[in-house]
Amino acid sequence: MKTARAITVMGFITAFAVGIVVVLFLTSEDIMHHRNNFIRRFSDQVEKNYEIDLQLKGYYFAGESDDSIYLGNYDAPLYFASVDKKLKKLQPHVMQIDQMDLPYRSVEVRVRGSQIFLVDGTVPCVFRGELKSLKMKYVVRPDKTFSHVVVIDSVNIAYRTHNKDGESILGLSKLDGRNKINQRLLQKQIDGNFDVDGSLYYDAELKKLVYVYLYRNQYIIANPDLSLDSRGNTIDTVSKAKIKVSYIKSHNAKKMSAPPLSINRTAAVYNGLLFVNSELIGKYEDEKIWKQASIIDVYSITDRSYISSLYIYNIKKKKLRAMYASGNNLYAIIGHTLVSYKLTDLITKHYAVK
Repeated sequence: MKTARAITVMGFITAFAVGIVVVLFLTSEDIMHHRNNFIRRFSDQVEKNYEIDLQLKGYYFAGESDDSIYLGNYDAPLYFASVDKKLKKLQPHVMQIDQMDLPYRSVEVRVRGSQIFLVDGTVPCVFRGELKSLKMKYVVRPDKTFSHVVVIDSVNIAYRTHNKDGESILGLSKLDGRNKINQRLLQKQIDGNFDVDGSLYYDAELKKLVYVYLYRNQYIIANPDLSLDSRGNTIDTVSKAKIKVSYIKSHNAKKMSAPPLSINRTAAVYNGLLFVNSELIGKYEDEKIWKQASIIDVYSITDRSYISSLYIYNIKKKKLRAMYASGNNLYAIIGHTLVSYKLTDLITKHYAVK
C-alpha cells in the first residue's frame, strides 16, 4: 500500500516538474520572440552559394525578374546591370529616355517583373519601359519631391515625401497622375524629419509595404493603398531616436547638431520575412565578431516576431552595404562583391506564402 502511494506521489511530482519545465520553456520562447530584452539567437547560419566581382563601386539592388537580379549604379544613372541568380555573368545595359533636358540629380532604377522604371525624386519624375527594349517613356510627374521609391506594380509607386511643414510622410502615385498621401504612418518624435528617417520596402509576395526606421527600434507594415496594417519592433531597446537637431535661421533649414545613434542600417523583405542589418551589439556578444561581420536580425512581419540572427562576414575588410532577399537566397553587396547566401529551412519555414 505504501509502495503504491509512493509511486503515485513520485508520479505527481514528476508530472509537476515536467509541467514547470514546459511552462518555463514556453515563457522563454515567448520572451525571445515577442518581448526580447536584446539577446540575440544565433541558432542558424547562412551558407555562401555564389559570388561575383562587380568591378565597379556604386551598385545597389534595383529588383528582379524571373531569372535575374538587377543592379543600378549611382555613378552611372542610365546604366544598370543584370546578373543570373547563380551569379555567373554580369550583363551591362543602357537605357534610352525620351526627355534628356530635365534637371536630373538623383536618378535611380527600379525593376518589377518585365518592366523597368527610372525615377528622380528631385525633379520629380517617373519613366517606365520594358526590359526588352529599354526605351523609357515619361509617364508622370508627382506633385512633390520624393525619395525611397518602391514599385508596387506597373501603375503604382510608393515613396517618402513631405507635407507643407516640411515633415516626412509617405505617398503613393498612380501613373495616371493621381497622388495619395498618409500623414499618420510616420510618427514624429522630435522634428518629423530626421527622427522619422528610414527606408521603404515592398514585399510582393505578401503585398505589403514595410518602412524601417533608421534611428529607433520600430518598423511599419502598410497595405499598398497606404493604410496601416500594423507596427512592429526590432529587438534592441532604443524606442526613441537619439538625435539632436538645430535650426539654421540664415538658411531656413534644420541640421543634425550631433552624430546620431543609428539602429537599423539597411534591410530587405521577402515573403513575410524582414531582414534587418542592425548596428547595435546585443547582450553576451563578442565585439571581435562585430569587427569581422555584419549582423542580420530576421523577423516575421505576419506576427511581428523575432526569429533569429545571422552573420554576414566581411570581404576584404569591407562590410555589407546592401542586401536583397529572393526565393531561398539572401543577396549582399559587400564592397564591390555580390554574394548569394542560401537560407536554411529554419528561416524559410517562416515564409508567409508556402
